[in-house]
Amino acid sequence: MSCGLEADGSVWCWGTGFSYGTLGPEASVVPVRWAGASTVAWTRFALGAAHACGLDAAGQACCIGSNAFGVLGYGGSGGSAVPVPVAGRRVYLDLAVGADPSCALAADGQAWCWGNGATTGNGGLPDRSRDVPVAVAGNVRFAQIVSGQQRSCGLTADGSAWCWGVGYNGVMGDGTSEHRMVPTAVAGGLRFRALRAGGVSTCGITLDGSAWCWGGNEMGAVGTSIVGR
Repeated sequence: MSCGLEADGSVWCWGTGFSYGTLGPEASVVPVRWAGASTVAWTRFALGAAHACGLDAAGQACCIGSNAFGVLGYGGSGGSAVPVPVAGRRVYLDLAVGADPSCALAADGQAWCWGNGATTGNGGLPDRSRDVPVAVAGNVRFAQIVSGQQRSCGLTADGSAWCWGVGYNGVMGDGTSEHRMVPTAVAGGLRFRALRAGGVSTCGITLDGSAWCWGGNEMGAVGTSIVGR
């Protein structure tokens, strides 16, 4: 499913629909208004595998959909067909939603994440869900964050990239396939101006405009000729 945000803050979606049925729109080949999600006038909206989160006009984060691993961030159990406020009532500037991590960026550059404990970057136990936001460890301040499948990455003001979460297929970008419970610097000393995270890979545009990718290469996701590495 893909979704778009209208100028009035409403959400319109198209595609196969959420796999969790009534928590999201049904399949459609044309954009349809997501009635439940549109009870909030969103300024930001990001779609995960079975949930979505966004920011309202006051910078408050709200989430909707399945609550597996606590990805709705409200401190309770069970999914929701309408947006629920994320615990803490913090003001955020931006957010990123992946398959199971949800993260948001505060005005001071502190990243906060909730969901699967292996993906929240706070150094906690990987088998414990975080159903409310926890501060990402390491005292690293970010200008941008992105989330993909079971991991997130952040970009600092000086352009350095850091990643945390489940490290399969080299998605941490540090030359290993280790899991990283706290932010770990991407290898190579590159400086980026933007990052994007997909399901199995992450790509960045450096200050000189060149593109660099790391992670799994299914379907050529990292742009090399050897698919599958």
